[in-house]
Amino acid sequence: MTESFNPAFIRKPRERGYALITALILALLYFALMELVWIESTDALRGANRFRSTVLAEILAQNGAELVAEEMVARSSRDALTELPGGGVVASYRRMPDFSFEIRSTALSSGPFRVRRSLVVAGTIIDGNVSIVRTSHDR
Repeated sequence: MTESFNPAFIRKPRERGYALITALILALLYFALMELVWIESTDALRGANRFRSTVLAEILAQNGAELVAEEMVARSSRDALTELPGGGVVASYRRMPDFSFEIRSTALSSGPFRVRRSLVVAGTIIDGNVSIVRTSHDR
């Protein structure tokens, strides 16, 4: 059997390259979309790291305050300087003659975003009973 020749399947000169141009445009749109996804994921990772550093600095400041508050009824003052894998903490505890006290703790987180957080705790110690009057978290 011989195949018959059908002139309808012959490409005309003005139709050449449409498939190639369409494939190139689709590839360009695909790579542009991948670039946008990459940029968005980079921003999300940066925001997550910034949030992690902030939370870590808050936790370190609270841990520093707890460290100097240990034995606060028996002592009139205490200082602490601690370097941890997550960052550093400087904390101090002072008791005043009027039975009031103040704890100050400042932490600096390490990592790609260095965040500093401070914590101040004020209160009174009367007959061995500790009462906290106010706390403040500073940036």
